[in-house]
Formats: sequence, C-alpha cells, structure tokens
Amino acid sequence: MRGDYPRNNHERSLKKQEVGVPDPISLKLLVDNGGIHPVCAKAGSVVFFDCNTMHASSGNLSPWPRANVFTVYNSVENVLQEPKYGLDPRPEHIATRKGVEAVVPGDAVIS
Repeated sequence: MRGDYPRNNHERSLKKQEVGVPDPISLKLLVDNGGIHPVCAKAGSVVFFDCNTMHASSGNLSPWPRANVFTVYNSVENVLQEPKYGLDPRPEHIATRKGVEAVVPGDAVIS
C-alpha cells in the first residue's frame, strides 16, 4: 500500500529488500502466469530493464562489489510534489527540487 515504506528505506533496500516484496502465494501466481525467464550475461555485462519488472538476483559470489545505477527519466511537466502520508521528502540527490531546463534532442549533438 502506498505510504507504508519505512523512513529512509533507501538506505537499507540495496542490502536486502524487505518492503514491497511479494509474498510466496503472489510470487507463485506470477510464475504460474508468466514463468521465469533468466537473464544470463558474461562478467562485466550491463542489463537494462524497467523497474516495474519483477526481478531478483542471487548474492554476489565474487570478492568485488556489485554496482547498481538507477536512472529515472520524467517529463518536465511531471513536477515533484510534496510527499503524502507525512513522509519525509526524498534526498536532493534522488529527487531534485532545483529548477531543471528541458533538453531538446539535437541540442547536445556535437557538429
């Protein structure tokens, strides 16, 4: 349910996700309906997927840390609103409140 996330969940969720995880019955229904499709890639590969895709990963078996990059693209019309349900605002590095100029495709092209 919206608003039920613990405060500062982002600080713990990359270590172990415990909020928003489907219960065993829901997970079985998802698998029965859509199956499980593994993504296999060589070491050093990059995998992109929509954040709404049900996904998981096993523990990192290498001695090196695993890196994650989360990128979100929103329309400039999708203005950040004050949080609901009495939640704290997201940190500035996650949700900026500074003015942002729209980038027009082609403006960044180097001739």
